[in-house]
Amino acid sequence: MHDMKKLLLLVFLAGCSPACADDWTREDTYRQSALTALLVVDWAQTRWIVKHPRDPVQPDGTYQWRAEGNRLLGEHPSIGRVNGYFAASIIGHAAISYVLPRDWREAWQYVWIGIEINTTRRNHAMGIRMEF
Repeated sequence: MHDMKKLLLLVFLAGCSPACADDWTREDTYRQSALTALLVVDWAQTRWIVKHPRDPVQPDGTYQWRAEGNRLLGEHPSIGRVNGYFAASIIGHAAISYVLPRDWREAWQYVWIGIEINTTRRNHAMGIRMEF
C-alpha cells in the first residue's frame, strides 16, 4: 500500500488535478469497469490460494501456490492483507484514472487490463479457483 501512496503522490505532483477528469467519457467508464472486474477476479483467486496453500502438495512437501509474485503481498499473506491490498488497488487504480489526462488515462487502463487478463488467465490455467 505504501507504493500506491507514492504513485498517487507522483500523479498529483506531475501537475494533474481532478480537473483532468472533466473529459471523462463513457468509454473511460467501460475500461475502468473492466479493470475493476478483473481486479475482483484476481482478488478472489488470491483468496483461494491463501485458503488452499497446500492444495495440491508438491512431492517435496512445499506449497504448490504462491499468492502473488508481488512483493507487497509476499508468498503467503493473510486474508486481511489480501483484502486490504485489493481494496486499495481498486480505489487507487480508479483514483489515478480519474486524475490522469485523457491520453494517459486510456493507456493506463489498457496496460492494467492487459496485466490483469494475463494474471487471471494464467491462474485459471493452473487450476486456481475463485473464493470469497
